[in-house]
Amino acid sequence: MKLTTPQIVNFSVFLFFALTFATRSGYSLGAALLIIAAIIRIKSITQYIKKINLPLNTKLFILFLVLFSLFQIIPNLIQNLSMSEFDKPIRYIIIILPLLLLIQYEISLKTIAFATLIGSIIIGLQAIYDVYILDVSRAGGRFTVVIDFGNIALLMTSFVILSYEELKKYIHQLIIMSSISLGFIAVILSGSRGAWSYIPILLFIVIFFYRKKLTLINFFNNKKKISVLLLLFVGVTSFVYPKISSRINAATNDITLYQDGHSNSSVGLRFEMWKSAIDTIKTAPLFGAGDSGIAESNHKLAQQGEINLPKVWLDNDNPHNQYLYVFAKYGVFAFLSLMALFLLPLHFFYIHRNSPNNTIKTAAYLGICTVLGCMTFSLTESILINNAMQTFYLFSIIIFYSICIKRDINHET
Repeated sequence: MKLTTPQIVNFSVFLFFALTFATRSGYSLGAALLIIAAIIRIKSITQYIKKINLPLNTKLFILFLVLFSLFQIIPNLIQNLSMSEFDKPIRYIIIILPLLLLIQYEISLKTIAFATLIGSIIIGLQAIYDVYILDVSRAGGRFTVVIDFGNIALLMTSFVILSYEELKKYIHQLIIMSSISLGFIAVILSGSRGAWSYIPILLFIVIFFYRKKLTLINFFNNKKKISVLLLLFVGVTSFVYPKISSRINAATNDITLYQDGHSNSSVGLRFEMWKSAIDTIKTAPLFGAGDSGIAESNHKLAQQGEINLPKVWLDNDNPHNQYLYVFAKYGVFAFLSLMALFLLPLHFFYIHRNSPNNTIKTAAYLGICTVLGCMTFSLTESILINNAMQTFYLFSIIIFYSICIKRDINHET
């Protein structure tokens, strides 16, 4: 049986979420299929885009994808860096093709719901295997940076929570709750405190999404469900409490040590690197200080006694903050482009959040969760310099974006 293009597109989306951490670089399989499909269909895409009028927000998003890419590629060319340094910047241009492909076809909410359900189950089981079978301290290192593992696990879990109403049409609620529980277990076992800091924001988004169903009457009519939820919460919390406690205590101790003048800790090193990145920005605010600018600032400030970094960290050019990283390396214009890649999708999803169409509404909230999550993670980690997080952000955004755009276009025509 020959698969149609819409079936291939939905299958690729399914693989992207379901296999995210089923294997190393599992997220790349679905992404690669979407890129290949877009290249094969490039003639059809061109003809389709000529016929329709893309929303202004979408045109601006595509423009800033190109600009953000060029603001990194051009300095790299000037500095004659190796070809590997062009890999990640070029992806912001490549992602435009699958975005335009996705706009042509309907992405099923059921596809996303089932894929993220399976993906969260796999992520949770992998995390348990890492920590309790392989006896590693933090889950996810077999697949990517453990911080990214925790960040993506939390986003995937949020997708399942927001797709709950869709999922319960087809499968037992106990399976859905098990998926959510396993997702949260993965987040905790990753030890990613940046992900943990996003949980209060995520909770607010979820409550707002389900606000009409969370009335006092519904609460008392669903006492059995509430009891099950509480039992699951207590069970998961008991299971992962030692990990939560140790990471929180470590962060508290790091801050205390830093206040006492000891910076050789996870938190302390970040504070020192942020100082260096800010100094780099002051030196070259317009176009950035280039590939070695932050490292040069590290050495300079260390010699002046203004920061205290171990020798092995002096050549480190990653301040563990996406905003400072881009601003320091590439300048204010690249920084503004980065902000556009966050704020344009956020605005787009925000204006679709109250759509009477449940698919659009859900896709909009999934997009809001993704953008706000990545903006939060970017405060303590340079998330877009790692393959997993960069790929997950870009493809998640265009998938949710395309659902809303497709229906906007259909409405106009």
